[in-house]
Amino acid sequence: MTNKILLLVVSLYLPSLGAQSIWTNYSVSDGLLSLSVQTIEKDINGNLWVGFGSGSTGDGIGRFNGYNWEYYNTSNSEISSNAIRQIQSDSNGNIWICYYGGFTNSIQNLTKFDGQEWEVFDETNSGILSDLVSEIQIDEYNNIWTSSRNGFSKYSSNVFTNYELNISPNDFVVVDSSYIWFAYTSPYGNGIGKYDLLNQAIIDTFNQNNSTLSGYSITCLDQDSQGRLWVGFNFGFQGGFGSGGSNGGLALFDNGNIIPIMPLNNNQTGVYDLEIDLNDNVWISTRCEGLYKYDGVSWSKILNLPMLGCSAEIEIDKNNEVWYSESLTGIWTNSNVISSRRLLNKKVDDEIVYPNPAISSIFIKNIKSGDKCFQMYNANGIKVIEHRLPQNKLNANIPISDLNNGVYLWCIVNRNGKSKQGRIIIL
Repeated sequence: MTNKILLLVVSLYLPSLGAQSIWTNYSVSDGLLSLSVQTIEKDINGNLWVGFGSGSTGDGIGRFNGYNWEYYNTSNSEISSNAIRQIQSDSNGNIWICYYGGFTNSIQNLTKFDGQEWEVFDETNSGILSDLVSEIQIDEYNNIWTSSRNGFSKYSSNVFTNYELNISPNDFVVVDSSYIWFAYTSPYGNGIGKYDLLNQAIIDTFNQNNSTLSGYSITCLDQDSQGRLWVGFNFGFQGGFGSGGSNGGLALFDNGNIIPIMPLNNNQTGVYDLEIDLNDNVWISTRCEGLYKYDGVSWSKILNLPMLGCSAEIEIDKNNEVWYSESLTGIWTNSNVISSRRLLNKKVDDEIVYPNPAISSIFIKNIKSGDKCFQMYNANGIKVIEHRLPQNKLNANIPISDLNNGVYLWCIVNRNGKSKQGRIIIL
């Protein structure tokens, strides 16, 4: 059964120089498993998918349906690693996942989840060019594209078509299934390339030796409705915009012209991600300066968001709403989302069981008077906890450190046999 706790739609209003001034935060107290958010994706059904972790470790995947969080890791699903690099969703509602681990890690493959079953694609069972997937993109025809150190793969009609390169593509943009813009690394330098899919050949490359490309550490690419390519750079000691060549920042690539753009205050700030919304506004997340927006005329900094740590992913959903992660405070959005934390701070006339997932304790808030008992049952229907709730207190704390990880059914039963119930995940 699904927890039917009443939830509250809330927003935070704070003054901002940006056009968007209403933002809501999701943190650990709202059910977010970890603040180490690497990737965010909103699927066609409105579910929010969150990938946790970077490097060689992580916490798997979270799915939020607007009411409850559900988590997947290597112990309860068929994902290959808990260190999630990227999540993308296609128009059929399938989720596609790739992982961190480095080019020497064999578990860095492609995984698909249709909501019921998991499917893993690797060199031995699918014909994909490489297990070492570093990026996933889905084009307007619902083809699944991946990049690896060997080139590109396209998954269409259950078949992979491979495009081998002698350089390693990173982030990329598929344009009308006819060519690909991509950032690359190679023994000869780093830069931007254009790949002709029909002739299966690189037709252009731009780097610091043959163009005015200002930075060498390219982190992200995106294309606006006018066909212009936007390029984000991370901070690096061997390239950049400012004197001494150490700045990160942004550039606009238009008809062969590379135009540096520097909205950032700190010349050692890098751009982690950029996304372009349906109105051609450019959004960038930064290394230590927060979130910026460019409306085609001027830059604005979203001042009502914290800048305590590094920011990472930006997701623009189908409603043109922004989702944004920050390493010390979790996820922020200007969408009208549901936040359970606001309800916990509001006086209500019903019991609230939280957090979900829980680790060491379960808390019950706003206990109404009467003879009541809290019970928990495991997946086999066996009662594992029975705890009489206090009649003279509003809150209760129930230890759960002895329980195994998994999904449990809880219920609060009164002496008349009526009960309130729901699911909770124990980690």
